[in-house]
Amino acid sequence: MIFPIITLITALGMATTAAVFAIFGIVAIFAGMPTFALVMGSVIELGKIVGVSWIYRNWNEPTRIKYFMMPLVFIAMMLTSMGIFGLLSKAHLDQTQTVGSNSLVIERLNQQIEREQTRIDNAESVVSQLDETVNTLIEFSRISGPNGARAVREGQEEQRSELTEIIESSQDRIDELRTERLELQKEVNAVELEVGPVLYIAQLIYDDGEERLEDAVRWVIIAFIFVFDPMAILLLIAANYSLMSQKTVMRDGKKYVEVEEESIMQMGSKEGHGISE
Repeated sequence: MIFPIITLITALGMATTAAVFAIFGIVAIFAGMPTFALVMGSVIELGKIVGVSWIYRNWNEPTRIKYFMMPLVFIAMMLTSMGIFGLLSKAHLDQTQTVGSNSLVIERLNQQIEREQTRIDNAESVVSQLDETVNTLIEFSRISGPNGARAVREGQEEQRSELTEIIESSQDRIDELRTERLELQKEVNAVELEVGPVLYIAQLIYDDGEERLEDAVRWVIIAFIFVFDPMAILLLIAANYSLMSQKTVMRDGKKYVEVEEESIMQMGSKEGHGISE
């Protein structure tokens, strides 16, 4: 008797988990009216679970209701799969969107760093030209010897001060940009680390796995939806079968689990069996 109960608990656990995934997936798909989508998804999932049990328990009954209910249960399963696919796809898109957004920001930061570095290079180039002018004057003593060179250098002080200010401010700006870029790069690396297992799967399936990462993710999600809900439904049917094929009776003050005659005949035996708990 214990194993049928375990089967039932497992079936309900899987069905509930699939239902939660599906409901939130439906809410994500119909985000404009989340409350109504939540109620609709919950009712559909409950109806699917009850419908499966009803169909199995009344399979041999002379009613046509089961023939109308079967396609509806199948459609409910498809809706569950659609909801799970929507939820997992949204999770993957949110993840990759973070990488894409950060990559764009990092590229823009790199461009700003290059511009600031160009300002520094230009300023340093002008400073070098000023130094070269003074050194040339000193070497050839074209303006009254060293005193003339000193006068020229003093005349350059204002320009040199402006160039030094440009270099320092640009260097400070570069430091800020690099710090900002480092934080974004850490986020990108963290997401890429999370995507890593899927990337390995993609490389296992495709030669150009890195370029076909989205295809690999799509197939992984499809594998989930084709296993998750169908397996929950089959376990639910199995639990109903196990529970319906056994009954508990009292004999001499002890509990016994008896297999029903129909189940015994299906196993090729007509003898009664009793298992003491």
